[in-house]
Amino acid sequence: MDKIHSEWLLHSSQYLGEISALCFLHLPSHFHSLPYLLAGSGSQVLLYDLEAAKLKRSFQVFEGIRLHGITCNEQGPGSGSVSTTAAFKVALYGEKKVKLFDLNFDLSCKSQNQPELRVNLSFVQSLPRFSHWVLDVSFLKDCEGSHCLAIGCSDNSIRVWDISNSTVILQVQSPEKCLLYSMRLWGDNLEALRIASGTIYNEIIVWKVDSQCGAPLLTREEDHKNMCSSASECVKVHHQQYKAVNMFRLIGHEGSIFRIEWSLSGSKLVSVSDDRSARIWGVDAEQKVSDSIEVISSVLYGHNARVWDCCLTDSIIITAGEDCTCRVWGTDGKQLKMIKEHVGRGIWRCLYDPISSLFVTAGFDSAIKVHELCASLARSLQTHPEAKEFNDRTEIFIMKIPNLSENTVFMDSLYVATNHGYLYHAKLSNTSNVKWTKLVQVSEGVPIICMDLLSNNVPEDPCGIDDWVALGDGKGNMTVVGVVGDVSAPELGFTFTWSAGIERQLLGTYWCRSLGYRFVFTADPRGILKLWQLHDPSLSVHREPRTNNVSLVAEFSSCFGVRIMCLDASFENEWLNIFRFWCAAIYAGNLILFPLSRDLLLGMSAASDGKISPLNYFKGAHGISTVSSISVARLSSNQIEYARLEEMAASAIWTMAVMKKNWNL
Repeated sequence: MDKIHSEWLLHSSQYLGEISALCFLHLPSHFHSLPYLLAGSGSQVLLYDLEAAKLKRSFQVFEGIRLHGITCNEQGPGSGSVSTTAAFKVALYGEKKVKLFDLNFDLSCKSQNQPELRVNLSFVQSLPRFSHWVLDVSFLKDCEGSHCLAIGCSDNSIRVWDISNSTVILQVQSPEKCLLYSMRLWGDNLEALRIASGTIYNEIIVWKVDSQCGAPLLTREEDHKNMCSSASECVKVHHQQYKAVNMFRLIGHEGSIFRIEWSLSGSKLVSVSDDRSARIWGVDAEQKVSDSIEVISSVLYGHNARVWDCCLTDSIIITAGEDCTCRVWGTDGKQLKMIKEHVGRGIWRCLYDPISSLFVTAGFDSAIKVHELCASLARSLQTHPEAKEFNDRTEIFIMKIPNLSENTVFMDSLYVATNHGYLYHAKLSNTSNVKWTKLVQVSEGVPIICMDLLSNNVPEDPCGIDDWVALGDGKGNMTVVGVVGDVSAPELGFTFTWSAGIERQLLGTYWCRSLGYRFVFTADPRGILKLWQLHDPSLSVHREPRTNNVSLVAEFSSCFGVRIMCLDASFENEWLNIFRFWCAAIYAGNLILFPLSRDLLLGMSAASDGKISPLNYFKGAHGISTVSSISVARLSSNQIEYARLEEMAASAIWTMAVMKKNWNL
């Protein structure tokens, strides 16, 4: 048995969730006429070929950390008049981590007339963990001959990382010591570097790192191991002292500032906020230092919810929001076009490339939509202000999660459990009238804590039960209720009641369709999952509660010692897959794999001491997100695929779960 168990390993596969980062890659024209697209989703970075409209490669870059941003720097071209290689240095960041990679493209001839583009992403280095979240990263071209990386953190500080020597050479804290919601860096060298910080006070502080030739030296050891210590306001690097100096204070937003974008020249800023507005600020990154309050040039109102992201060019501004719309604005602040195509919780990222006129939106629905805007848009706005319609907007392709609604069948009823121990059936109709039927009070004055539904789709079932409802109350008692009859006149068939745990310790109950109505699970807050068997329900159908028709089959003990949130089982493959919720310093979703033998379910064997330990586990399988649903499917004779849903879309997922359980979706 141990030999068999050791062969089962857990591997992460494709993540289907929100798109959290976008970045264009411009290859030489003989490679492709359109740029490539890098997209961050979960802990993966995805490489899309926009010309072929397909996913080229996917790379796992983090473990248990969601990718928040991508920054690329093109390296020198290969040798020869027409190079067959292209290389990029790629910085990927998420939470408090930054990693550097080399992304290489090699154009080789597969045959005489069929060139093949090979792509390789190779790991370079991982920066030490920062003490605060990383909000932006920028490559610096000139730093005493070294290749450097500027890292902006949520405590309103920056670090400069020497890539060649793998060390922090500069760490500067802004005079405005406060937490940030957003930050954006501008400038390609340390002297030109400008930092725009969106503070928790709804202000934008623009500051820079200034050389202080006559300033007193602060003694400080330049050791990257101390990079997480408190930053000095004045430090020395390469025999030159630097200090953070405020330039502007931008006031006007009435909500949290989620995103800031610099113009290419550094003369303008665009910011978006949960006050549903975008604001254009006229600033001069080359201006002399003054802690003045700048007046905005335009306020862009039009979104019906929070605005998540923005793009800025010399001729247009693009904003994307929680209302699932992407809006294109002129520099005069007038809305030119609204695009509404995503669904769910909004558009999380937008990106525009003025060279190719490609426009990309990415949403919480996991969809990436690529369009080609009017190539002459900039000229039209300058010479013909009335030409403000994108009638020639072309959709190139869409990538998204498969539409589950195509396979759903809507019913018209649901079950409701109350804090007074009652179970109700509600019949819904198109006229908004609800017919309530009180089925049973399983516990007088004791609240029902958890519930799960198993609808019987088996024709001519010997029990004659249409729905099986499992209920757990605050006293630790479990009740299984059988409901018979059609949706218009449901009736109580029977109830089983038994003690499944001590008071206030029964937090979850779960059916598994693959196991049928003979087995039900219960969960407690300590990570113990109990499997119960219902004996011969077809011989015991009656309205009176019974306790002798249930037996405990086994207990599954989690290695994390905290509550299991959801599960699914594959009886055919004899394995039980469970998603857990792990609560420690942060919330994180983990996957645990348990054995579930056929002999155990058939009563032909018993687990040692009644306890079953995990075969394997995947810590942080879903990052810090709470996992709310999991399903198991067969891929091949030796592979099982599972899919899970997380708290990122908790409201939508919970709605789907309720509808599935109570509307038979």
